[in-house]
Amino acid sequence: MVSDRVSYTLSCIKVDDQLGYENYQALSLTQALLGEVTPNMVAVSIRCVQDSVHLHFYLDHDTEQERGIIEDIECELSALQFTNVPISSTVSVVGDLFQPSEKNERLVYLRHTPPPASSQFVQADPA
Repeated sequence: MVSDRVSYTLSCIKVDDQLGYENYQALSLTQALLGEVTPNMVAVSIRCVQDSVHLHFYLDHDTEQERGIIEDIECELSALQFTNVPISSTVSVVGDLFQPSEKNERLVYLRHTPPPASSQFVQADPA
């Protein structure tokens, strides 16, 4: 019964090879990010162009420690591959002004940022 649901779902999705590859890479990046996301990371995205994987890290500020963590994430992602996949990354310092830079980027992580205080409900004065 479970395999019937899986087969039915897969037949409805009609995943082509490139989309299946991108889905695998996004899932692998999610796994590589486990325990590595820092408060300084605003967002992390992935973009696949044919067999190449490009990661984009959006940070509040750039530090040597953060670069080391990014290298660890790349290494972890590389370890999850079945073959030698070209992996590259870009770092952008954006603070809270995050905007994806590429149209085909897939966000894998996005930090929750509360709305500015001016847009929150104002409580009535109890007096």
